[in-house]
Amino acid sequence: MSHPERVRAYIMDRMKTAVEYDRNFAPQPFPTSNFQQPHMAAVWIRCPIQTAGETGKVVGFPMMRSELRQRLKAIPFDQQITDDYSRVRVAYYTWAATLQPVATLFNALRARQSMAQRAGGRAARTGPSYINGAAFNPRSLTAMLNIFRVYYNSSPVNFR
Repeated sequence: MSHPERVRAYIMDRMKTAVEYDRNFAPQPFPTSNFQQPHMAAVWIRCPIQTAGETGKVVGFPMMRSELRQRLKAIPFDQQITDDYSRVRVAYYTWAATLQPVATLFNALRARQSMAQRAGGRAARTGPSYINGAAFNPRSLTAMLNIFRVYYNSSPVNFR
């Protein structure tokens, strides 16, 4: 067995459905209401391993291929996945799911756009910082992100 196969087998054996509990200990769906749509699977998975520095990773698959989506939609949000085919596929997707591309994009964005830099913070040598023109209005930052995304998706520039 190769290392990736061993990791996926470990995930498949130990993955659990992610469930939130209210103050009366009644189970509640893990995702926010945006992901509680009829066309999306209600099952979210708590990953038993930490990859790429992501501790306590919980993965949901709102949009996936129709065969697996139909199988997962049939499972209530608080039940474990018992179907072998679904467990193998979900273990693979759980291991592959990561926030690293998003983190890379935002690090590249912060390096190139002072408007997206984090205001505040303290460095031992430079003291507290204030970014003149930083986006405090979320709409301004969203518009700037759209411009950044369109520009870098249409040009041969590499983020790395």
